[in-house]
Amino acid sequence: MKICYISFEYPNETHNGGIAAYTWHTARAMAARGHNVHVIACTPAGQARTAALHGVTVHLVGPGCHPLPYGRMFFPIRNLARSLIPRFLNYTAWARSAGAAFGKLDGATGFDIVEFPDAGGEGAMIRSGTCKRVVRLHMSFSLLCRYNRVKLRWWDRWLIRESGRSSALKAHAMVSPSKAYQSLVASYWNVPQQRIHVLPNLINSGDFTPSANESRRDSLVVLGRIEPNKGIDKMIRLFGTCKGLFPNIKLRFIGRDVDLYEPGYLGKLIEETGLRSQIEFTGHLSPDGVKQALAGALGVLVPSEWENFPYSCLESMAMGRVVFGTRNGGIEEIIRNGHDGFVVDFDDFESVKIPLRRIATDAGFRRDMERAARRSIEEKFDAKVLGPLYEAFYGQLLALKQ
Repeated sequence: MKICYISFEYPNETHNGGIAAYTWHTARAMAARGHNVHVIACTPAGQARTAALHGVTVHLVGPGCHPLPYGRMFFPIRNLARSLIPRFLNYTAWARSAGAAFGKLDGATGFDIVEFPDAGGEGAMIRSGTCKRVVRLHMSFSLLCRYNRVKLRWWDRWLIRESGRSSALKAHAMVSPSKAYQSLVASYWNVPQQRIHVLPNLINSGDFTPSANESRRDSLVVLGRIEPNKGIDKMIRLFGTCKGLFPNIKLRFIGRDVDLYEPGYLGKLIEETGLRSQIEFTGHLSPDGVKQALAGALGVLVPSEWENFPYSCLESMAMGRVVFGTRNGGIEEIIRNGHDGFVVDFDDFESVKIPLRRIATDAGFRRDMERAARRSIEEKFDAKVLGPLYEAFYGQLLALKQ
């Protein structure tokens, strides 16, 4: 099959979120199965180029221009639009850029499948002819605004929501990695739940080598952007209640700060805990940097307000690390509670501290859970297991009439 994936983010240019991780793992997995795989991604520098990377042909294109009239007489209109609907304009610019790039490639390649995310209507400008369009349901930006408490003008949010919904409804298939998000997005977009297929995220577990070095276990790690939905403030408060329980353990936040917290808010919370020397923000790390940090972790915490099927969880388990994941969302579809990780209520600090304490103090128990975590990834979510299911799904889609 000839498959094209569209993702604003993609290594090594940008690698800041789950959509990038999904595209990175899936494109390589399908290429390894003998398919002709292309990726259209954005380059911040704006210099379009094509490169072969791990068997995948990667086309880097610019973020595009706002769909606004140009010329001196339209200057007031441009300014007004950019103040009223800035996010929608950004998403539309990228959708136009990606759509134009796909059109040129499709004319030369003749793709069978094109897959794009639901974040902000990235598929709105795709004209695919006979090619089957698949929308992968990661997390709609307009829905994410709710969990991040982003103050966005309602018309800007509504336009993004409707652009994403419209492009999804025009697709030949909508696919969610989790049953939890299948249910959520069906309600949010007012579409029948049975229209949405469920196919878990896959991972190339061979990319990750579990570390058995006990001498370097000096941290609890939180992976993800520094934003309200990731529960950063909640985790700081929880760590503050653990004063004395983990005197030699650092709480390490790994991720890019996207400036959604009030200035100084997190710093004030840290001061209130009295544990400033034990709390660290690393900023964005490369994939190799994340692996190194995980190698030194006692456990990984995912205290989000809501998660779909996060790669922070999959990659941590592939590294043989015990994950403490939120009950809110699809993590319960990854972790078997008490067997290969823990699914907890981060609003109930006492219930979280009990398994945390055991992981920190009982090395034998921790090693057993770490081996179980790695085994679960290999048996349920590895590309060798799920790759054939993706292949079969795409094949069934191609067999359908237009």
